[in-house]
Amino acid sequence: MNHANYATSAADAGDLAALCASHFRHEEALLSAALPIVRAVYAAFSERGFAAVPAALGGHQDFAGLIEEMNRRRQCFRVELARRLGIMAADVSLARVLNRLPASLQATVADSAARARRLAEELAATNFRVSVHLRVHLDAYRRILRDLTNSTTSSGRYGPAGKTESHEYRPLIQIHG
Repeated sequence: MNHANYATSAADAGDLAALCASHFRHEEALLSAALPIVRAVYAAFSERGFAAVPAALGGHQDFAGLIEEMNRRRQCFRVELARRLGIMAADVSLARVLNRLPASLQATVADSAARARRLAEELAATNFRVSVHLRVHLDAYRRILRDLTNSTTSSGRYGPAGKTESHEYRPLIQIHG
């Protein structure tokens, strides 16, 4: 069998499109389940005080499980696509899959992938905002510890040039200006 032409028949193309649609539906479901967890953590960090943080972080185990499941599914999906397309798993791409499908199926698969991509981008953006909040809080915590232990030679405040007075006391995030 010539693997380069595997997905040329209508039945094979339909099976390939169905496999892709099924994968993207599962990915959307996993991303849709992960987003509220990350949004709750972000909301907790955005509130005044820390009362909401422990409850929000309680969902982290679920979030980690969802991400592991998504990565496992993606790896299996890539291997299956590689088998069907007769290429190496590392060479699998959405563009390659779409090129093997008739135009009538390309739009459906591309739309499914775009919906999953939008959810993934939203998850990544929200997670980035959480990481910024976390870094700010860790910086404050580090300052408190240094002040309590008197382990700094200067105040650690920003000087007139926009740099901290001591390099050993610089924050995790520096703002210049």
